[in-house]
Amino acid sequence: MATDNTLLTKKESIFASNNTTATYINSFISVALMFGFGFLPPVGSITPLGMRVAGIFLGMIWGWLTVALHWPSVLGLIALGTSGYASVTSVFASGFGHTNVMLVLFMMIFAGILNSSGAVKSLADKLVSLKIAKGKPWVLSFLLCLAMFVLSCMISLIPAILIMWTMLYGICDVYGFKKGEKWPMLMIVGIVLSGSMAFQLFPFKSLSMIMLGSYTELSGLTINYFMYFIWMLITDWVVIGGYLLLCRFVFRPDVSKITNSQMHIESKETVTPYQKFILVYFLVVVCMLLFPSIMPKEWAVTQVLNNLGTVGTTALAVFFMVFLNLKMGKPLKQMVDGNIDWNSYFLLAGAMVISKAIESEETGIKQFISDTMSPLLAGKSVLVFSILLLLTACIVTNFCNNLATGIIFTPIAYTLCMTNPNVNSQALMMVLITVCSCALATPAGSLPAALIYGNKEWVPGRNALKYGLICVGLDLIIMYIVGLPLANVMFH
Repeated sequence: MATDNTLLTKKESIFASNNTTATYINSFISVALMFGFGFLPPVGSITPLGMRVAGIFLGMIWGWLTVALHWPSVLGLIALGTSGYASVTSVFASGFGHTNVMLVLFMMIFAGILNSSGAVKSLADKLVSLKIAKGKPWVLSFLLCLAMFVLSCMISLIPAILIMWTMLYGICDVYGFKKGEKWPMLMIVGIVLSGSMAFQLFPFKSLSMIMLGSYTELSGLTINYFMYFIWMLITDWVVIGGYLLLCRFVFRPDVSKITNSQMHIESKETVTPYQKFILVYFLVVVCMLLFPSIMPKEWAVTQVLNNLGTVGTTALAVFFMVFLNLKMGKPLKQMVDGNIDWNSYFLLAGAMVISKAIESEETGIKQFISDTMSPLLAGKSVLVFSILLLLTACIVTNFCNNLATGIIFTPIAYTLCMTNPNVNSQALMMVLITVCSCALATPAGSLPAALIYGNKEWVPGRNALKYGLICVGLDLIIMYIVGLPLANVMFH
């Protein structure tokens, strides 16, 4: 009998699942939308093909928001390949062979090179320990945000947050701050805000690349990468600076422990020659990616970089490091392990293809959105138009996955821009990326927000909600006042 029970237990463990009932229900809804919505009669200008494509899009969104990011993307591509839009082979080739998908893959590997070298962590430690912060709490606060900004734009956001929080806890020990005190709490939130802003600094990260790629598929226009970088750098620091000013003059935490202390944070990190090489190498690669946007087109170096393209440049950068095989470096497998966000990779592949399908004239979806929304927005000023669109995106992204929100709102925003010729679609796209990336009000909005909510010892009570809402509101206001006008000037 004992043997039989053992066998039964083993059989049960084989078929056991971590999925909940809700997971199975939401998965069923996602699949039903993908393969069943197309049997409904066409609505308005939407064609029968458009109904099938719309169902696939809705099913993918439902799956992304409630279940996972990977399998709804792959199943959506299969459904699209059987819908009559294109063959399964061509759909997969368009998705996983898309320039932006390959670029993100190589950039994630390159981030793994940075992360595994420890160079970025050493640089952040050096920044925080600068002597100019001695006895100056707000200089120290600025350096914490700056260090996080540097970390986040180079490596993945979540590891960067955890690294900087660990540094912050050490600083609190030095000065005698306790868990739940106001200054550490504000800095925990400020670190996450800085990281969220910086993560979109380069147009090669997941959210920005997904939205920019979708916009290019829809409009045929390519946003200048160098101008994108400058705009993001300016607006990011207006938001971060605004937060630090609120901390100092509105929230006014007690920072006397730092002001009255003669102690100074000493750096424990030593930047090795290999790490210095990696940091310089990273800057060179970034310059190679951005410079074709500003250098004269007739220059030979510009022509070479344009021929390589962003994918060729990043692939060359990765495999040149593999070729060098430096003694202190890591093998390619270790660069890849833990550094590739496969969820984002599959999501991006699905998003690129479904965005193009929605925009296709054969589906009639774009015309349907225009016909539906035009009466609501007719006669509205550019300011009111922008406020309504961005406010809606801001609310949605704080309750849904921000990657999925970006995918949903990019085609909607572009289609609505076509109904109002006075709206600069490129400028609105820039602001939309930033609004979708700042999802700190609820734990459902983003993983960084969930980390704040989960850090109950340092951020007790309802403070996560309070400061999350303040960050989101600050970002939205600054985007209206500074971001949108600046984007209208910089992008035409």
